[in-house]
Amino acid sequence: MSNLDETKHVVVVGGAGYLGSVLVRQLLDTGCRVTVFDALLFGEESVRDLKVLPDFTLVQGDLRSISEISAVLQDGVDAVVLLAALVGEKACDQDPRATADINFLGAKLLAEACKYYGIPRFVFASTDSAYGIQEGIMYEDSPLEPISFYARLKMQAEQEILALADNDFGSLWIPGSCSKNAFNEEFQERLAPFSHVVNEFKKAQIQREFFLRDPSMRSQPGP
Repeated sequence: MSNLDETKHVVVVGGAGYLGSVLVRQLLDTGCRVTVFDALLFGEESVRDLKVLPDFTLVQGDLRSISEISAVLQDGVDAVVLLAALVGEKACDQDPRATADINFLGAKLLAEACKYYGIPRFVFASTDSAYGIQEGIMYEDSPLEPISFYARLKMQAEQEILALADNDFGSLWIPGSCSKNAFNEEFQERLAPFSHVVNEFKKAQIQREFFLRDPSMRSQPGP
């Protein structure tokens, strides 16, 4: 698979969130054209300053709407990164139906749409809570023991998305755990309250190597 820094147009679903807004800036810095598709439940403040940039587009939409998703995916997209989700045990338990619709069905729908439209690269942010409470370091082939509704849905979505992978559609899985060195100082303070759910992008670079569930494709992270 080629590096993501070779792509021209990346759609970040959930790109106005606390993690997505960091990733979007990293992608823009590498020269990518970036479209953020986000429900903007918490507003657009995190990416408002980017709206003046010619390579940035903000689209408000619902991950559960196939028509809204399709409109974004037909604009010469090279890669899609899915970060949108309802996060946190309390929030997920409060509205299980919406949680399932977004975290599982919405994720599956988006991946299937990407494959249908011939988008070659799909990146899915998973969660380390899928491993439950286990001793030692977890790897992509470690046993899954989700103990929360959120973790179960993430695990199920991950399995459905990985099953779509073939020679023309590459689905990448990113493990979820926090690294203190993952982001520059400008954003560390902002991300601190959410550190338990921040997905680990090594050095916050989406073009870096990722762990894959297929052992034959396993790669080691950079230093």
